[in-house]
Amino acid sequence: MENKEYENGSCKVHVPFNQGWFDELMKWKKFDLVSLLQKILKSREDRKVSAVKMGIVVNWYLEKYGQTAQVLTAMEEMGELIAALNQYFFRDKISADSLSKEIADVEIMMQSLRVIIGNDLVDCRKEEQIEKMLKFKEESEKKAK
Repeated sequence: MENKEYENGSCKVHVPFNQGWFDELMKWKKFDLVSLLQKILKSREDRKVSAVKMGIVVNWYLEKYGQTAQVLTAMEEMGELIAALNQYFFRDKISADSLSKEIADVEIMMQSLRVIIGNDLVDCRKEEQIEKMLKFKEESEKKAK
């Protein structure tokens, strides 16, 4: 896997690039890679402001509606994302913009769930999963040799 560098204003991002994965993706959906990367860079520029705003919104919704309502809303948003992924990648019925809105909804609800469950616990489990995946990757690469 090679790294490709893309630039948008003062932001640079190194993107791991796997040609096989990219070719497989292109079979399913034609898209403009430059536009996609510009959206990623823009989102990184806005991340600091968004984190503060997200904290305000998440805490307000939890206080106003409670944990049960937020869990049910998270489940609903995840279902909508599954449907949108299907429509985008396999049926070509929605735009990347529509899909990105569903992804954003789920990310916001995931933040609510992190607050409910505990950020530290989620971070710990996430790190464990990443280590497990890296181990699997290394073992797969050894077998391939």
